[in-house]
Amino acid sequence: MTPDHADKMEITVVFQCPLQEMDGDFMTRGSMIGLPIMVAKALTAAVAIIAWRRNQKVVIVKYSDTYSYKNLGNKPSSIGELSKFLSVPDMGGGNNENRMFQGIFTEIKPTLPEYDTADVLCVSDFGWGLIDDGTKKLIENEKQNGMRIYGLNVYAQRPYGMFGYDGMLDGYYTPRDVCDSLWVYEDGECRDMG
Repeated sequence: MTPDHADKMEITVVFQCPLQEMDGDFMTRGSMIGLPIMVAKALTAAVAIIAWRRNQKVVIVKYSDTYSYKNLGNKPSSIGELSKFLSVPDMGGGNNENRMFQGIFTEIKPTLPEYDTADVLCVSDFGWGLIDDGTKKLIENEKQNGMRIYGLNVYAQRPYGMFGYDGMLDGYYTPRDVCDSLWVYEDGECRDMG
């Protein structure tokens, strides 16, 4: 978080977790398997612990084609709840960022008003699909109200997301368009993508 947002009292952590349990085995889409998913879980837990040390409230949003969330508040004793929440493979395959952002802005925030001014940290591989116009408008409105969205990419081979800067898709809203600051985890370090 930037210094001007370091005093915020709450944070929303979005965790991309496209897992589905099939006969005891986990099925994931290719990029969020193995190390990226382990790193995403560890970084999500680390961010929650840091927030709790700062007496910040935390809500975790886990998503793939749908989403679920867990309000952990500012209780470090919630680490067991966090671990359980991150380990439950209740998501389907694929990912739907439109559904996730709409859920945060139109369902979670109204239900949990204490997170009304929360910043958002997306922990993902950023293999995002197209962001539709309605979702773009929701994101832009929240940013105009002071929300900041940070991105932490756990898949260094694709630091800017699937389509990066190449403009392959006319009007594509990339993670760079959504995130005010984008970071990538690689070789044990998080570095700012500028």
